[in-house]
Amino acid sequence: MNVCKHPNNIDNVDAKVCNGNHKYNICYGEGTKYPTLEDLDHYINSLEKDATKYEELSNLYTTGCWENKSNKPFIKSFNKIDEKDPIKCLTNGNKWITGDGYIINKKEKTSNLKKNTSSKIIVECSPGYEGEPYIEVDSCKEYDEFKDGDEGGYQQFLLSGCDKCSVKYGGNRKVKDDRSCYPQCGLLGTEVFDDSNSNKGLRFIDTTSDFTFGDKRAGYCCNHVNNSVSIKRVKGTEKPKGSNYLECIVNKCKEGYIRDNTRKNCCKMIENSLVDVEYSCDINSINTEPIDKEVNFCKAGFYPSMDENGYFCKKCDKIEGIHEQAKTTCDINGTNTKIDPRSEYKCQEGESIYYDELNQVCGKCPYNKKVNPKYNNNDNNSEKCICKSDYVINDKCFNCNGENVEYNEKFPDNHIERCKCVFDESIKLPENVLIGDCGDKPLYNGESCNLACKTGYRLKGEQPRCLEKSLDKGTITCIKEDSNEDTEESTETEGFINMFNKFQMNTKRLFLIFLLIILILNVC
Repeated sequence: MNVCKHPNNIDNVDAKVCNGNHKYNICYGEGTKYPTLEDLDHYINSLEKDATKYEELSNLYTTGCWENKSNKPFIKSFNKIDEKDPIKCLTNGNKWITGDGYIINKKEKTSNLKKNTSSKIIVECSPGYEGEPYIEVDSCKEYDEFKDGDEGGYQQFLLSGCDKCSVKYGGNRKVKDDRSCYPQCGLLGTEVFDDSNSNKGLRFIDTTSDFTFGDKRAGYCCNHVNNSVSIKRVKGTEKPKGSNYLECIVNKCKEGYIRDNTRKNCCKMIENSLVDVEYSCDINSINTEPIDKEVNFCKAGFYPSMDENGYFCKKCDKIEGIHEQAKTTCDINGTNTKIDPRSEYKCQEGESIYYDELNQVCGKCPYNKKVNPKYNNNDNNSEKCICKSDYVINDKCFNCNGENVEYNEKFPDNHIERCKCVFDESIKLPENVLIGDCGDKPLYNGESCNLACKTGYRLKGEQPRCLEKSLDKGTITCIKEDSNEDTEESTETEGFINMFNKFQMNTKRLFLIFLLIILILNVC
């Protein structure tokens, strides 16, 4: 205040007249800025938490008589009274708010406030203002301008020392682990630390290592970053100017999270991804994706992939024989899997599996052979695979060759034959022919199996049988049961037989006639 005045020697601003309800000296309800009480409460809470809104907060404390039942320094504690006489207001134990930064209270055990008023009052800075208020009377004369409710003749005084708050935040003086920011201005946010005045959207950053219970804490505030461990300010980025609310960057994220390319967010790590690749994500740490979509952002043994849930790292295509713990690499599309030569584990254990150093893959010996334990990589004549003892015949390695012929894997336990015939998908059966028991049992040399027909059909032809080096697929076909295909053939056969029989009978007759003629000639 820069003029001499009595508390009422200013423009008296009446409380707004509301058609409906009012709270905090603000109207709410249909047709107002705040349709419901919930909307109004939300607005007031935001003012109390945010130091950048001090000016808005100070505007709520208009000139008039207010009561404060709880004596807490928050607006929800105040309730405006319709009283225009400041002396009467103070005498009744209420507070007079000047509307420009000062709250006036009556001292205890004082009376007759009309005389020596300045010595009988206590002045504080109004919410939204900070400083040390000062009362000066020497430079002021008895005033002669009177307003409604003011009879005049009061002592004039000068009020000074309270200025609008700068944008400052502080940390909880009692709980150091509380990282929330609290508005720091006069009566606001300096004594009470709870959800009503904490700003959890900002994080308080300590600039002092020592913490003493109750002491004022030094530091600044940044936007809260989800899943971050530590963040630091960017100098010269105060928002607004001169405040301790700054732009910040992330120093370190929690385990399982990584800084994005702007260093302002902590992105959830894509499982099995690399750490030296730039990522981006939203403020909630989800929807992580690589900046460069063409780069392989996955660890060795994995390749980039994507589904409806976003980006992820998929295991390289599995190749038979590779050990589960082998360190592998592959192309960006998952193919061409190779084993790292430095990997402790390479191929699965087995007498037929070996590591191909040249191609960095696992090789497999033919079934009739096993890995040569004496293989010498430096000897061109040395073979990786040697014949199994069971397949050595006449100093040669026996092979199962031929179409649909395989090795008998259970030789010699289940059969003396080293090879077997198999029906597989490559064998195309004639129309209406079913596989019968041929699909279930292995066939050994000389053995046969039975194909079947669909219902309404009957078999015709020879069944399949296993030869030494091939599978004889037979001549089986299926014909309809009412077909005369066999009947015609039978008729022809029967006709041939009848003709043969007639030929036989005629021959006998001729032979008998010949004998009779000879007999007659002999008699004659």
